[in-house]
Amino acid sequence: MKTERHQQFKLVMGLLAVVAVVGAAIFAPAWFAAKSNAPPVIIEQSMEPQSAATSEKSHAPEVAAAVTRVEKVPKQCQPSSQSEFDGKLLYGCVFDILYRFDLALLDQDKRAAFKTNWEHRFDEGDTFQSKEQTDRAIASMVHALGELHTVYLNEKNYRGHLQSLSGELPGVGLSVARFGMFSAVKALGDEPAQEDLQALSRIGEATPVVVYPQPFEGTPAALAGLQMGDRITAVDGKPVLGLTMDEVVNMIRGKAGTGVEIKVARTVGDTVEARTFALTRSNLKVPMLETRKMGDIVYMKLRSFSAGYTSQEVMESLYTACTGKNLPMESTEVLAVTKSYVPERDCALTGLVLDMRANPGGRMEQAMDIAHMLLVEGPTITTLTRDGDSIAELREVLFNDHNARITVKNGEILQSKNEPRVFRLFPDNRPIVVLVDGNSASASEILAGLLQRNGRALIVGEPSFGKTVGQNVVPLVFGTGLKITTFSFLPGGAELGVAVLPDREVAASDAFKDDPIQAEDVQLTAAVNAIAELNGKVEALAKLKARVQEEHSRRDSRMLDAQGRGLELIPVPAK
Repeated sequence: MKTERHQQFKLVMGLLAVVAVVGAAIFAPAWFAAKSNAPPVIIEQSMEPQSAATSEKSHAPEVAAAVTRVEKVPKQCQPSSQSEFDGKLLYGCVFDILYRFDLALLDQDKRAAFKTNWEHRFDEGDTFQSKEQTDRAIASMVHALGELHTVYLNEKNYRGHLQSLSGELPGVGLSVARFGMFSAVKALGDEPAQEDLQALSRIGEATPVVVYPQPFEGTPAALAGLQMGDRITAVDGKPVLGLTMDEVVNMIRGKAGTGVEIKVARTVGDTVEARTFALTRSNLKVPMLETRKMGDIVYMKLRSFSAGYTSQEVMESLYTACTGKNLPMESTEVLAVTKSYVPERDCALTGLVLDMRANPGGRMEQAMDIAHMLLVEGPTITTLTRDGDSIAELREVLFNDHNARITVKNGEILQSKNEPRVFRLFPDNRPIVVLVDGNSASASEILAGLLQRNGRALIVGEPSFGKTVGQNVVPLVFGTGLKITTFSFLPGGAELGVAVLPDREVAASDAFKDDPIQAEDVQLTAAVNAIAELNGKVEALAKLKARVQEEHSRRDSRMLDAQGRGLELIPVPAK
């Protein structure tokens, strides 16, 4: 069924070109290790082949030759070109790509200094005799750029990167979080001692590991009966008290086909029950979207744009929420839907809450496809890319019947290209509220920012992370890769500035940060209230318009009657 749905989405796209808490999901080591070692704020414009759902239409800045991409990797640096490890070769490959493409080296003087300091820095000695030493040397060079989001991916981390893009990760479908951590950290004061922080990294009675959110449907954890709120007490017979979060997560992770036993404490009424679950790990497709109806409002939680099927999930869920029907499977029926569907007539929803809190970003083209489903027209994204010593600009503007891509350099339009757009799903006359917080970054900031700047959505929550640059991921020799900063972005055609700033700033409560299960989500409450308020304004305006129209009709009628009485009118002949 999933394959069929995937093919269906490809067809649609072809026809139309068309946790705020301290947590870790139990899927793949490298995916979450990367998130714990660096801010989870990376736009992925992967150089690997995209999934079938996105390969037909990409919003990556590749339209004109003037827009630089990291695509001319020297042959000796390309994957599978070498068998025996050569540390000096790998170092030289990374240096060459950084020197030619990284946005941090746009300035000629900086580029010259980088070349002088790092090109032959480790030629003497035995630095390149082992993978470990080579990795350290390359990491030192990359760090010297001072660019937070340019990252060297050693063999292990690059493998994890590929897993995250595929969306298919080994595990049990379980996410966990440390509850009570916010209060515990806050109690340490503004300048906590290192030993206190070290002690707090160990799981205690007041900061337990809890299943959160609900295990993904159809996964081993869900099928076995694990529930949100279960407190994990032991893994494979080993108590978790005194361990770190990473240690617990690594115990639950593992290869597909292997088993793991998880013991939990579950609160049932006034009692706490001990339960044990035997699970078998499998390869899982991680859902990026949670959807639920709240009356006539639909709530959509977008966890990430990392996988290539995120916009597919949104399209299917939004259509179903609007119509009560699934998108059809047959090509002729799909085409009929795309031609006949009128959101203002066919969608029964009164509002949409799009929750992108703690969304670290991912594939930019996925965010753009979702924007097409929500917008009638307007500027969506402008990317600024290094072209030698200058900047090339790619502007994307959405129109009712097409998407325009305009390449500009030095103020001159080099190329303008029109392409079909993704069909619009949500009514333009119904409100959209977007939830963001300090962990909303990159692609989530692009989507929130362009909806805000086009006047299409009200932003509620807290200022976003504020990431203004994007990356290409370049596969290299010996199973490694380089995440390189190659462009900056302007959501809605305007600079992001420090962050996406909410129209209504609402902070999450301390209680919710400690226990998002029991405490009220005041940000979500504010979003739902905003939907009702905005709908009330629309309704009030409609009533006012009708009342004024009625008053004008009566007034005009009286005035016409008065005019008629004051004139000698010619009778209208009878037919």
